[in-house]
Amino acid sequence: NDGRAKVSFMAPSVQGQKECIVRALRSARVVPGAVEYVECHGTGTLLGDPIEVAALTEAFQVAEAKMKRGGLATVGEEKSCSLGALKPNIAHSNIAAGMGSIIKLTEALHQQAFPGQINFSVLNPHIPLEGSPFAIQRQATAWRTQQEHGKDQV
Repeated sequence: NDGRAKVSFMAPSVQGQKECIVRALRSARVVPGAVEYVECHGTGTLLGDPIEVAALTEAFQVAEAKMKRGGLATVGEEKSCSLGALKPNIAHSNIAAGMGSIIKLTEALHQQAFPGQINFSVLNPHIPLEGSPFAIQRQATAWRTQQEHGKDQV
């Protein structure tokens, strides 16, 4: 859901996605710095992927600022959040795309591993990773357990 502020149904907006992400973080009472992995929609398009990453970056900045103003602690200054997407594995499965991503993330939690992003070689130059807390999860790595981390994994 990215609101009405978009060019068309096929062209999402940064503003609408940002607002949705900020609301989700606030509703879940999650500090952006605590988020270690985001499973993206990741269509591989020149328009959609940069909008998605820009919205995530802006949402994390807005949510972090609101939480600081509200006196909520943030999780360290060095933040890193991995990004991944299922579509390079199975292509775009239209209405089932979200379900595939949920299954992937559920299995990642079960295996306690961040899944690596297959077929990734060159970042779209329009994706604004610089200055953001995000990085592409290039290879599988261990995901610290709840006991090691001291917090829930959701």
